[in-house]
Amino acid sequence: MIHLDKGFSRGNGMIEFLVALLVNYLIIINIYYQLSERGIIWPGYFGLLFRPN
Repeated sequence: MIHLDKGFSRGNGMIEFLVALLVNYLIIINIYYQLSERGIIWPGYFGLLFRPN
């Protein structure tokens, strides 16, 4: 029972980690999308390329 409880809690921690990682990824994509809409950076390559002068 003790080992099962530890494994279950470890599994929940992994699920919470994946959910937090997904939320952070969506927030970063949203920021890059807003910057590309304003013409600050190109929308391509996930917005990592800055618009040339």
